[in-house]
Amino acid sequence: MCGYQINTVVKRGDNLKWQGQNAIPVERSELNKLHKQLFDIQTSGHWQRTWKDIRDFINPNLGFFEEDMPNYGDRKDNQMLTSKPLLANNIQGAGMQDGITSPWRPWFRLTIQNVGLSENQDVKVWCDYVTQIMTDIISRSNFYDNSEEYYKELGAMGTAAMMTEEDPDTGVYFRTFTAGEYAIGTDHRNQINRFARLLRMPVAEIVSKFGIDNVPETVKMMFDNKNIEKYMNVKHIILPNPNYKSKSLIKWAMKYISFYWIDECKDEYLSIDGYHEFPVVCSRWAVRGADIYGRSPGWYALADAKELQSLALDASEIRAKTANPAMMMPADVKSAGPINTLPGGITFYNRDITNGSSGVTPLSPTGNPLQAIIQQQTELVSDINQHFFVDLFRMLEGIDTGNITAREIIERVQEKMSQLGPVLTRLQHEFLQPVIDRIFGICLRNNIFPQAPDVLQGQELKIEYVSVLAQAQKMSGLTAIDQLTQYVGQLSQMDPSVSDKFDKDTAVDKYAEMLGTPPSLILSTDQVQQIRQQRQQQEQQQQAIQAASEGSKAAQTLSQTPLGQNSALDALIPGAGGYVGAGGSQ
Repeated sequence: MCGYQINTVVKRGDNLKWQGQNAIPVERSELNKLHKQLFDIQTSGHWQRTWKDIRDFINPNLGFFEEDMPNYGDRKDNQMLTSKPLLANNIQGAGMQDGITSPWRPWFRLTIQNVGLSENQDVKVWCDYVTQIMTDIISRSNFYDNSEEYYKELGAMGTAAMMTEEDPDTGVYFRTFTAGEYAIGTDHRNQINRFARLLRMPVAEIVSKFGIDNVPETVKMMFDNKNIEKYMNVKHIILPNPNYKSKSLIKWAMKYISFYWIDECKDEYLSIDGYHEFPVVCSRWAVRGADIYGRSPGWYALADAKELQSLALDASEIRAKTANPAMMMPADVKSAGPINTLPGGITFYNRDITNGSSGVTPLSPTGNPLQAIIQQQTELVSDINQHFFVDLFRMLEGIDTGNITAREIIERVQEKMSQLGPVLTRLQHEFLQPVIDRIFGICLRNNIFPQAPDVLQGQELKIEYVSVLAQAQKMSGLTAIDQLTQYVGQLSQMDPSVSDKFDKDTAVDKYAEMLGTPPSLILSTDQVQQIRQQRQQQEQQQQAIQAASEGSKAAQTLSQTPLGQNSALDALIPGAGGYVGAGGSQ
């Protein structure tokens, strides 16, 4: 798993905070420059412009940009006359939650890379126990509250980011960010290793997060003067640590270093912290070339969403004109008095004024343009739903309602996996694995896990994903095993020796692995061999008992069978009863 090996756990040191005795590895001017450069990538190109369009036409609840104010409560749906794109994004987010990281079903488990040890019972028990501990920690945290928002952000904006922090109450704490409030950077492998954000925090929140002893004097004065709701610009950046020392528990020497500071307060830091793992997980739906940020269904459906909102406006105008049409009247009718346009209203005029005309008549649209608009809207909604995989994710709802089984879901989604499969693979590498790595590392450093078996020393762990959609990716392998099993069964009816070619034990192991069956339910090869040996011994003993029983019955039958004056048994045993043989006498 992610490079983790089971070794003796080093106890935590006491010196985990920045003490000031070491030189700050990056100067403030350099930090400001790096911070600005990361955000300039968004603003100098079209990233933020496209994100704002997606916010305006698809999901107005996403995005927080420089001109926005926290807790202002303004609405961003002024250009949305229909919520169909928003509904598609919500279904996609909820569907990915159910299909990838469901709160109600297991979606991952730990095992080891060494196949030879994977069947060891002690290893299975330890891995299952550790998996359960991590599952409980995730359930107690706010992970599932944030992960659904994470999937919505990913589906709409193309990029999603979530921070994983250590928490004294729940073990871990998560926070999902939205487009515009953060910026990222990548290394030569296009993996995210830099993170920056600009926060607008009130004084009360700054003091609560960092402590009154760690804030600048200007903030202390505002806090003492009860000016606690004043907002201040706080910058945050996380970078690879140039002073990194492997396995160090001192924060200034950890792999990644984090800085918080207030722009107005020079040369003072709110916090300088360190992380063993990169604390921000960041996923891209799909990446083009060397781009840092991703593209997603929100990008692909944006043109359709804009056209849909435009048609919704046209349809609204047509309905308004139909319900309250413009009126045409002769000029001389105007002299008769005002026109009553209220429902049921009556307008009186003199007969001689109309000169035989019909007087006031409505100006109705010609033909039926509304029907054509509705048809076009239906087609656009269908296209938007396809971009967001709405049909696929609606099927997942059937599992929780009991209307459909997980196996049926897997069989139905196979045809969709060719499109969604690459996204799931990227999510495993950029989201699920880093989250599990981070939680595992926190637990390991806090001695939460039980002592690992000696056989696991130096062994590398591995993550297996067992969610519904992860199983769907493996479904082609299940189909192949099913077909082979049926074929062998048919041939065995003609020639039983054909079954000797089929390794049934391996088939069961592979089938269970693809189904996501807990390893503890499958016995190891050694255990199976022992059971079979015991069964064989029992069968041999039973056969011996049966043979002895049949021999006793045969002897009894012979002893009761008359042969002259003696029994047939006497004839078989010389000297037993007087029958000596042919021609002999007693």
